[in-house]
Amino acid sequence: MQSIYFWNGNKSPARQFYETALLQACLKATDNEYGSVEVRIDNTDYPCADDEANIFLNGADILVTVAGNVKFINKQKLVIPHPLTKGLLGYPFPLVFYVNPAKSSLAERVKKGLNKIIANDEFETLFGHYHGDVMQRLNLRKREIFTLTNPLLPIEMSHFCGSLLD
Repeated sequence: MQSIYFWNGNKSPARQFYETALLQACLKATDNEYGSVEVRIDNTDYPCADDEANIFLNGADILVTVAGNVKFINKQKLVIPHPLTKGLLGYPFPLVFYVNPAKSSLAERVKKGLNKIIANDEFETLFGHYHGDVMQRLNLRKREIFTLTNPLLPIEMSHFCGSLLD
């Protein structure tokens, strides 16, 4: 069985659980085409930005980070430019998959799987499961929203805007 090394450190446990479930759903959705895979999860926190930026050199295959993350600006990577969250109160801060540049077939697989779970509503179900309680507590429909721009977004993500109220 093939194994994928998913670096999932430097974030809250809530994000770790959601992002792990999302990756596993993407991979499972493509099992028929690509075969099963084992996901090895590394939740190591790297306090030094350079250590995080060099995660692919240390063997990681895939991670989730903010689109346009400055730590990765001059690093080789494959970006799957589809937001994995719905934005935070109008600020375009999309989380996306970054894939090791030597793993183009993994990037293709995850992108296909992501499209499948979006089409069959599993993406929405996962988002609701991991973030639904927070959405209710925030009571966003009764709050004033200030829409901001994010100058660090890569061109392929420039269309992103928060959609928590959708």
